Amino acid sequence: MRQHQPFPPFDPHPLLWNGHLQTLAGMFGAGQPTCDTLQHVIELDDGDRTIAHDDRPDTWQTGRRVAVMVHGLGGSHQSVYMRRVGARLNKHGYRTFRLDMRCSGAATGLSRRPYHAGMSGDLPPLLRLVDQLCPGSPVTAIGFSMGGNIVLKLAGELGKQACFRLDSIAAVNPPVDLERTVLHMESSENRAYRRHFLTYLRKMLADNRSNLEEARRVRWSRPPRSFITFDERFTAPLGGFGSAQDYYRQASCRRFLPAIRLPTLVLATRDDPLIPPDPLEESRLPACVQLEMLDKGGHLGFISRGEQDPDRRWLDWRLLDWIGELDERPRFGSPA
Repeated sequence: MRQHQPFPPFDPHPLLWNGHLQTLAGMFGAGQPTCDTLQHVIELDDGDRTIAHDDRPDTWQTGRRVAVMVHGLGGSHQSVYMRRVGARLNKHGYRTFRLDMRCSGAATGLSRRPYHAGMSGDLPPLLRLVDQLCPGSPVTAIGFSMGGNIVLKLAGELGKQACFRLDSIAAVNPPVDLERTVLHMESSENRAYRRHFLTYLRKMLADNRSNLEEARRVRWSRPPRSFITFDERFTAPLGGFGSAQDYYRQASCRRFLPAIRLPTLVLATRDDPLIPPDPLEESRLPACVQLEMLDKGGHLGFISRGEQDPDRRWLDWRLLDWIGELDERPRFGSPA
C-alpha cells in the first residue's frame, strides 16, 4: 500500500485559540453546491424512506470517485459542514451524495422511526442507489460527528465483506463511545450545548409526531434536561433498545473498530468541547485506520491561520488531500 503523505500541521487561527471558539466559528461560512442538485428517495429495508441529495459537477465522469456524506446530531444535508465540504469536493470534480437521515431535513415526515447513532444499516440502501447511478465508481463514506460513528460502525460490521463499491471511510470528530460522550455532555460547562441539542431533539419529535406512532405515546411532565433522560424515554424505545445504556452499548462504534479493513481516516481533537478524546485514543485500531488526533480544532472547526490553506479551512483541504490519494492505492474487495 502506498504510504500516506503526512498532513501539514494544524496551526489554529490566533483569535480562535480554544475548542469552544473553534466550534462556534465552524458553524459559519457554509459553501453552496457548485452544480445542480437532484433529490433521490431512498427506500430503507424496514419500509421507511429518507432522502439523498445528489450534487454532480460537469467535470465528473462515470467511473470517477463518489463521496457519500452523513451528517451529525441536529444536522441535515443543509448543515454548514455538509454544504462546505460538498462544495469543495464538487469543485474538484467529485460527485457527492448528502444524506438526510430519517426524520431530518427533506426526510421529515417520511419515516416511522427517527435516526439514532447506530443506524449503520441505513447506508447500504444508499450505496446500492449510488452503484446504480454511478456504475464503476469507487465510493468514500464521510461521516461528521455522530455520522462519523455511523460510518465507522458500518466499516467494522463489514470487516472483509464488500458493500457495493464502498472502499474507504473518513470520520470527523466521531463519538466512538456514546455513554462516555453523554456523561461528558452532562457536565455543567456543556450546559449550552446540551440545551441546544435537546431543543432540536424535541422539535424533531414534534415535527415527525404524526408519523412516529410510538412517539405519540411519549408524554413529558416537563422537557428533559439530560440526554440520558431523553434517550431512556425516547431514543431507546423507538429504536428497539431495552434502555439508554443498552442503546449506548449497541450503537457505539468502538467495539467494531478492530474489525475495520477499509482504508480509514479519523480526524479528532483533544479540545473538542462535545466529545472526550480518551475513548478514541484508548481504542485498538487496525493498521488501515489512520488516526489524526490534534491538540486544537474544536468540534468540526479546524480553522487555521491560513498559511498553507487559502481559506483557512484545514479540515476541508485535508479531506480533499486524503480522497485524492485513494485512487493511487490498491482497491479493497469487489462489488457486492
